Amino acid sequence: MPDVTWIRVQIEAPSEHFRASTAFWATVTGSTSVARGDRTSTLEPPDGSAFVESRATDRLRWSLSLVLETDDPPGLGERAREAGARSAGHDGYRSPGDFRFHIVRTGENLRRPAPFTLDGHTSRLDQVCVDCPPRIVGAEIEFWARLTGWTVGRGALPEFTWLARPDVVPVRLLFQQLGEGHRGRRTRAHLDLACGDAVDALIGLHESLGATRGTRGRVWHTMSDPSGLSYCLTRRDPVSGVIERPV
Repeated sequence: MPDVTWIRVQIEAPSEHFRASTAFWATVTGSTSVARGDRTSTLEPPDGSAFVESRATDRLRWSLSLVLETDDPPGLGERAREAGARSAGHDGYRSPGDFRFHIVRTGENLRRPAPFTLDGHTSRLDQVCVDCPPRIVGAEIEFWARLTGWTVGRGALPEFTWLARPDVVPVRLLFQQLGEGHRGRRTRAHLDLACGDAVDALIGLHESLGATRGTRGRVWHTMSDPSGLSYCLTRRDPVSGVIERPV
């Protein structure tokens, strides 16, 4: 069975906000932005391998997509289709909830970046939260579990489910069931940074870099980057990825 050996995150920002969004994510992850043409940049971390790409889009709204790397792209692509994906262009697919992802051949000697400390506060971009409307959440979780072969885990809060990724993979996939009143029909996603006890300090620091604060949850605070892209600062530990103190 083909393995998912690495996951890359693609951030797409409207063209007018592309440079500001790229600069923001480079700063908060301690990365160097390396241009790949006029409309794409790779964020190279200070250690470890790159897993975040920033792209300009002519659409009016930001979006996120994933790139799954494997030693056997045809085999993983076939498994994706058997699990319920539909093809969407060259190496592209759509999940049952219409979430975009790509399957490509993996690189060599990939290594997960360490947490990054900015102005004395440590965080780590380590999670993609897949936001699922109630009608599609079960099918979406089942699809990604079949595709990756990873074990399903249940969060302490009933609306959350996650997949147990291999240690080398830089981001965990978390699935959030949206409220019953949610009218959306398609699966979307946002980024999560594990910040431990530094959440409050990092809210202000991120604001100074161009982010906008949103609402506070039980163990997270919602934010928006300069392009409007949603993300969360969470109380999870940047090293272990778990919440060290009881909620």
